[in-house]
Amino acid sequence: MNLLAGARAMEARPVTLADIIPDPRFHCSFPHDISALDASVARRGVINPVWLIPSDGKYDLICGFRRYRAATKAAQEKMPALILEGADEYTLLLMQAEENSHTRGLNLLEKAMLIRSAHASFGKTPEQVIDTLFPAIGLERSMVMYNAISQVAEYGPYTQALVASSGMGAKQAAVLAQFEKEERELAAEWITDHRLGLNQCVQAFEALLDIRVNQGLSASEVMDEMEKAAAQNWDATRRTDVIFNTLIKKSKPALASMEYDFDDAVAALTLPPQVRIRPPKNFEGRHIELTIRADRAESMSAAIAALGKVERGGLEKLFKWI
Repeated sequence: MNLLAGARAMEARPVTLADIIPDPRFHCSFPHDISALDASVARRGVINPVWLIPSDGKYDLICGFRRYRAATKAAQEKMPALILEGADEYTLLLMQAEENSHTRGLNLLEKAMLIRSAHASFGKTPEQVIDTLFPAIGLERSMVMYNAISQVAEYGPYTQALVASSGMGAKQAAVLAQFEKEERELAAEWITDHRLGLNQCVQAFEALLDIRVNQGLSASEVMDEMEKAAAQNWDATRRTDVIFNTLIKKSKPALASMEYDFDDAVAALTLPPQVRIRPPKNFEGRHIELTIRADRAESMSAAIAALGKVERGGLEKLFKWI
């Protein structure tokens, strides 16, 4: 998109921070933890100019909110700016959205906030948003995609923060829409506290939903039960691992039977103690892990020899769950 599109004039010069007013219609940056940018600006100042438009003797900030915040935090007096005059304001929104999309990338929450701003601040219809904003931020023109992303802007703060920090995509975040707002916020806060990764976040929400539908338990009831599954004095990593695995097992009762059958099949092989065979965690996948612990060549040789004597039929029982 041409930076000069629709603008009658453009001037590049330093502007005093006190004369800059962030325009909330153009703000979508999240999360706010930008320590690397803070350090760079404190050391070298703002290098890439922010975008401003004149407003009652001051200037409205339309692009560069993170740079402005970092410069303010560093107590800098001025920062470089491009001052645009006479441009259509919605065109400016598209321009800054495209700029940020290319330079740093936008997470799902930021895209949702841009969609909401196009509606609430600029009066655009869903069709207009799809035709104009979606190409600027790299989304396919699709009403399905529009519905999936726009609802994220209506989530509560814990859920929004989790969506942004975990890097969820539109399809991954779709399961969140099936929760009531209060329940979704409680679950998001709980999952955030346990610092689950992206895949685990999605699996945890899916598990809570499955339990609610199939077992009639609310998310808060399940979370309370899960907290009791791990001692409070355990380290955070161990507690999280136990809680997550207990949650998945509760949502999939068949896992207990699968674990029993697998352990029984391993025991029937009568392998030496230095050989361990494990299925993928929660039986998600198709590969079995086999390890040999040995402190000398003789021990390893004996383990390998024992493996060579195992009958194929016994090994096939290990893969019964696939």
